[in-house]
Amino acid sequence: FFFQAEDGIRDHCVTGVQTCALPIFTTAGLAAPDYPGIALGNKAGSFDGSSVYIDTGKQLLNGLGQFTLEYWVNPAPFTASRIGIVGQNDAVEYGFIAPNTIQIWTPGGGSLDTAYNFPRGEWHHVASIGTGADLRTYYDGKLVGRGGGNTANYGSSGFNVKIGGGGVFDGTGNFFTGLIDEVAIYDKALTDAQILAHYQSAVPPIPAPKITGIVRAADGSVVVTWSKGGTLQSASVITGPWSDVAGSSSPYVGAGDAAQKYFRVIRN
Repeated sequence: FFFQAEDGIRDHCVTGVQTCALPIFTTAGLAAPDYPGIALGNKAGSFDGSSVYIDTGKQLLNGLGQFTLEYWVNPAPFTASRIGIVGQNDAVEYGFIAPNTIQIWTPGGGSLDTAYNFPRGEWHHVASIGTGADLRTYYDGKLVGRGGGNTANYGSSGFNVKIGGGGVFDGTGNFFTGLIDEVAIYDKALTDAQILAHYQSAVPPIPAPKITGIVRAADGSVVVTWSKGGTLQSASVITGPWSDVAGSSSPYVGAGDAAQKYFRVIRN
């Protein structure tokens, strides 16, 4: 199942096309040039926290031994709890169990709570996965939480998968306030590499870190500066082996000595 919301009239499902309410798709979503991997003019689902939601019409999460829920989210400020993002009540329930905590709950494989401390009004890529061995949540391509337990079946129910409320943690309600875009539901567990690739495909490439200076100070110490973050490494010969310089940040000041030393910066 993949739901883009950008044409304003349909959500796209493996079993067909279902009509959605037009008014929620009038808000600009992720789009180039800020997100070069997303089409120019893309629209997001806009949810009002009281009545708007999407019903897929399908019980897409029934009886699964693995699954992935993936989406981009831009929450507005809210104080309510049990706010649905995308899920199926009594099967795979998922959303903000508290204003700053995303929870995934399953009857068969346990639950996982993960703090969500990003400022409101920002877009972030989120994925939560049931591997059959555990539950995992990723923010912006990075694993940030792991929990739950072993299962061959995460659960089933008679409720439909819904987006943005309409009953995700409960039979009704759970309305989300903010924007949701690019929702995808898989009946398999995506890998760490796939999650990272999906995130990176939408955002601008991260510039490579670069050493901007190596100088010897008046006291004999060596000062190394670099840009764009990264991890400083050193070696006694240019071919390595290279070792991380513990606790270093730019500018790094090292003791001067007679031994020859090389430095480089690698991506984090």
